[in-house]
Amino acid sequence: MKAMTKVVWLALIGAASGILIAYYQYLTMAPELASALMDQLGSLGMLFVVSGLQTAVLTAVAAAIGFKLRTKLELPEAKLPDKSGILAALAIGFASSLVITLAEKFVFMQYLPDAMESFSFSPLYLAAAVLYGGIIEEVLLRLGLMTVILWLLTRSQKKQNAAEGLEPAKRHVSDLQAWIAISVSALLFALGHLPATAQMIGLSVPIVIRSLLLNGFAGIGFGWLYWKKGLIYAMLAHIMAHVFNQLVLMPLFL
Repeated sequence: MKAMTKVVWLALIGAASGILIAYYQYLTMAPELASALMDQLGSLGMLFVVSGLQTAVLTAVAAAIGFKLRTKLELPEAKLPDKSGILAALAIGFASSLVITLAEKFVFMQYLPDAMESFSFSPLYLAAAVLYGGIIEEVLLRLGLMTVILWLLTRSQKKQNAAEGLEPAKRHVSDLQAWIAISVSALLFALGHLPATAQMIGLSVPIVIRSLLLNGFAGIGFGWLYWKKGLIYAMLAHIMAHVFNQLVLMPLFL
């Protein structure tokens, strides 16, 4: 599949996921916030248009840049099916979900609202999490941001090779460069969850620490998969983290 076709498909998924996540957030808002939002936008339909279009555009831009720049880097093209990639994605997805659920239960539960002490399954939330979290966040944070960071970190190779009269097909990504990109993208992945957290439960020092630690831990795993196995396996791990969390671990522990 050509890169431009992939960009279009991802933008369409971005639009759908933007609508789903906006609708879920609207349903879980405090009544006064929901009322203020409707006063500002005029209707639920306009909320869907704005959120869907915004997410589609961001996704398309990140995907276009990521697909363009990664051709200059030594990054793996995801092979399907790759047994080791699938197993790694399942393991990282489960480990991320397990750490998040156990930390929620035994460390951070005392800082959360009483309404979050028990689990209530939401098909809408799971669908939004799989599409937006599992696919779109990986496009934005790994394909987009992480690729840009790696491209910037390896620019010195281009200057050195030009001075020596050499220009390899792709720039080598060192372990140090990869881990810098993984860490930065994981940190921004964690920070990106703070606005939604603030809207749903408010922010305090323990809540901020919770968001940074738990989302950052998962982001490192997803970034490692992108580096070693490719985007599809980072997406698979992220999707399975939500599936394990919503269908297995949270019902079991909460």
